[in-house]
Amino acid sequence: MSYAAIIIIGSLMSGFGAGARDIGWLVLGFVLAVAGVLGLAYSGGEA
Repeated sequence: MSYAAIIIIGSLMSGFGAGARDIGWLVLGFVLAVAGVLGLAYSGGEA
């Protein structure tokens, strides 16, 4: 799975958590998105 896909999934999960007022989904999605961004940065932008 590419880092971009991880960022997108994390963002969607975070948005769902915000809409449902579920802090667990919000935090999990945020962590996934951040992990995706860091992975993308460390890999030099390669998918």
